[in-house]
Amino acid sequence: MPDSPKRTAMFSRMTELVVAYAPWRMGVHDIEDHLTHAAVRHYMPHPIRSQSWMFLELDRGAAVR
Repeated sequence: MPDSPKRTAMFSRMTELVVAYAPWRMGVHDIEDHLTHAAVRHYMPHPIRSQSWMFLELDRGAAVR
């Protein structure tokens, strides 16, 4: 369907239906928990990447306990 006022009205109506009948709620939940072992030193989670384990320092003496 070419771009037209009729097409825009159809998209608006579809959006209303999705909002009215959607079984989910759109949103963002950006709270994270981080647990570390006593042997881990200088841990700081990366603000974007999830592979922060690559940049950790381990205290081998504390890991033996």
